[in-house]
Formats: sequence, C-alpha cells, structure tokens
Amino acid sequence: YFYTTECPKCLYTSIGMRDLLNAGRYRLDVYAVYVGEDLAAWHKYVSKELKINKNCRTKVHHLLGGDTDYAVPYGVVQTPRLFLTDKSGAIIGRHLDPQALETLLNRK
Repeated sequence: YFYTTECPKCLYTSIGMRDLLNAGRYRLDVYAVYVGEDLAAWHKYVSKELKINKNCRTKVHHLLGGDTDYAVPYGVVQTPRLFLTDKSGAIIGRHLDPQALETLLNRK
C-alpha cells in the first residue's frame, strides 16, 4: 500500500483498510509504504489512521519510501495504490480500494 499523508483519497483508503483489518478476519502482512518526506506527519498518521489492534491477525509493516520518485519503479505514479499479492508474490489485485480488497480476500 503506497500512500502520502497529504492525499485525501489516501486518508479514505487508510481508514477503510484500518476498519477492514481491525475486524480481525484476515491473516495478512501489510506493507504500508509512505512516499512522503514529513516524518512528523507520518508518525501522527500511522498512530491514528493506520492503527491496527494488537489482537488483530494482520501485521502491518510501516516503511519509509522517501519522496514520490521512490515508487515509480513499482509502477506507482500517484497515491494511493493498493496491491494484493499471493504467497508466491504474484500480484492478484491492482489499484484496489478497501471494498475491492475485501472482495478478493473473501474469495480465498
């Protein structure tokens, strides 16, 4: 999941993901990549908008991607960008929103 703290659509996606994952139904590893440069804003955002309950089955890995040029090699030219991969690393969902993510997760 590639995002910035300044993006309104990222906020919508982050809150939707947080609510979906906090329901505790999915055992996942989420890699949340911040592609901005404001560390103070990032820390605040992570602690509020992407806060996952400790008893949740999902583990979120918060990563700093630096500026937005970092994400371009991954095909990310705007945020938010949410991908779903299978266990082998193959992308099985691109440019998802929380509802589409939930649909794909429920297919398993």
